[in-house]
Amino acid sequence: MNQLAIPPISKLNKIIVIATVACFVLGAIVKLTGGFTLDTIIGLYPPYFFNGLIFQLVTYPFMHEQLLEFIFNCLIVWWIGSELEYILGFKRYLLLYLTVTAGTGLFFLTITYFFVHLFVPVAFSGLQGFNYALLFLYAIFYPSRPMLLMGIFPLKAKYFCLILGFMEFYLSIFSPHKIISLSHLFSILCAVLFIFVMDRSLLSFNMKFKWKSPEVKKKRSHLKIVEDDNERNKKNGPKYWH
Repeated sequence: MNQLAIPPISKLNKIIVIATVACFVLGAIVKLTGGFTLDTIIGLYPPYFFNGLIFQLVTYPFMHEQLLEFIFNCLIVWWIGSELEYILGFKRYLLLYLTVTAGTGLFFLTITYFFVHLFVPVAFSGLQGFNYALLFLYAIFYPSRPMLLMGIFPLKAKYFCLILGFMEFYLSIFSPHKIISLSHLFSILCAVLFIFVMDRSLLSFNMKFKWKSPEVKKKRSHLKIVEDDNERNKKNGPKYWH
């Protein structure tokens, strides 16, 4: 199996990581000095969003409160996201990011607005939804690459992501914050639909991404075969390269 290579962090993912670090540090300072969190301000909190804080639809992916969650999400964006950005290109990767984050956020707000009595009020924040989308796209491009489940058990990427999907599906039914797990599942759907619309060949049965090698034009040789004057009438006469 191919080994997971860590690519240099790409342009858009560098911006995402810097914004995430800035929000994490700001949130930690405010929590330490002010005694409150920014989760309901920077994160996507429906009561505040519907009262005018519409910028939350843009800022919610950058908000993290837990250190391990923050580190893990930034590493996924760097390791997995950077390789996908090199595959898709900056513009298509940016469109993917906007599609997944905006689509997931709107899904969360819609479900909360129409079915608020079914869910515990909670702020939606973090890069988890986008990272789930990245992992599933990675499994589409590289289904046989090894990944470590829980950092211990090596699995092919396609099986690793199937397990993650089943875990989120389980949490969407039995977790007290099931709306968050539902939103993560929707982010996966957004990413798959995005790739389906952009290039259906990526969703072929064997799930293999095919690179298109540049065409090499064959140069016409300037060499030609000429016959010696004395042997022109002989069928097997000597021939020379000029």
